[in-house]
Amino acid sequence: MNRSTLFFLLLALCACEDFFVKREKPKTELEKLPPATQEGKDTFGCLVNGKAWVPKSFMDAGPDFWRDWIYIRAGVAVDGQIQIIRIEIFDIDQGLKTYELSAEPERCAEFYNRPNSCEYKTISGKLTVTSLNAKSFSGTFEFTAISSICKDTLRVTHGRFDF
Repeated sequence: MNRSTLFFLLLALCACEDFFVKREKPKTELEKLPPATQEGKDTFGCLVNGKAWVPKSFMDAGPDFWRDWIYIRAGVAVDGQIQIIRIEIFDIDQGLKTYELSAEPERCAEFYNRPNSCEYKTISGKLTVTSLNAKSFSGTFEFTAISSICKDTLRVTHGRFDF
């Protein structure tokens, strides 16, 4: 191989940006969610109609307990709107269990989109408690909800929390 051929070969390799710069593949919506942990990491995330929905800090999400009642809420700002997910379950057993979510106020999930006042109420879903101890309250959830105001259906999938 003569010098000019070697020179042009090296020049071609240098011109190829992908040869030197390793490009990362964009994350899928599911990969944008926090991992499903059970260590008290103050995380919350889910897919809302297939799009990642993750509060920016633990101050934007959290649980409340009172005797036999769980109340989980989280909020984000999306395109100038405040979106809130709220899950509420009465009569919990204080153990690792799956709770069915429904339209009943004792076991419901809701999604609010403000200021356009779309309120979505659960028609079906579930919340599974995977850890409930002094260190963490963790689990997974999913639900389908409808809005009588906005006349559409919302699907929340791959939900996870770790408080």
